Amino acid sequence: MTSTIYQFLDKHPIPGLENTELTYRALGVLVIIVLAMLAAWITRTWVLKAFRSLVKKTKFTWDDVLVENKVLSRLAHFAPALVVQGLSSPFFGPIHTGPDGGESLPASRLLDFANTFVSLYLVVIILLVIDAALNAVNNSAEGKEQAAKIPLRGITQALKLIANFVGIIFIIAYCFGKSPVAILSGLGALTAILMLVFKDSLMGLVAGFQLSINNMVRKGDWIEMPKHGADGDVLDVNLTTVRVQNWDKTISTIP
Repeated sequence: MTSTIYQFLDKHPIPGLENTELTYRALGVLVIIVLAMLAAWITRTWVLKAFRSLVKKTKFTWDDVLVENKVLSRLAHFAPALVVQGLSSPFFGPIHTGPDGGESLPASRLLDFANTFVSLYLVVIILLVIDAALNAVNNSAEGKEQAAKIPLRGITQALKLIANFVGIIFIIAYCFGKSPVAILSGLGALTAILMLVFKDSLMGLVAGFQLSINNMVRKGDWIEMPKHGADGDVLDVNLTTVRVQNWDKTISTIP
């Protein structure tokens, strides 16, 4: 496809422009930017608007929560990324100009840059979508009796932590052109250093996991911890703190 577009421009040149590789690549950058912006505009203006109208007409509440937590808005960011990914190879790939189909112009460095940029962009968008979706789960479960028996906030925070860790590994791998598995294998020595430096923080995080997963303290329980000035109902339990409303309506936070 790259050669076809290049040969078409060679036979039908743009007035005032010489059909060189630089002109072709520059034209590709311009076309990709314009089409990516157009895809983003269409998705946000028309597609999201149609989804929101459809959501308002349904009797379900979970879809309203998805809209309120911007899950659909963040999914819309995939459109321009897919446009850039789809057009990078035709405009920045190798160009075959000879009659025998031999390769005369190698692939531009812009192809590697575009692929890396799209990969990083997609990782960030996926993390944002996961964050919004987990927030939607929390918000939809608020006030429900069955959800009060489950440490949902702690579980969703643990999932966010795992997702962000995996996302950071992929970002580092894409930036250095390495495999995520290779990055993970190289973290062995670094992990030992981090465990020494952040020993107390990691122990607190593990304790938060145990507290949430084992359901040792739940929302609505009455607890007393004079050391932290806590004497009242548990308002919230997450991975790092327990928030308590004391009998005198003051709020205490227990790490």
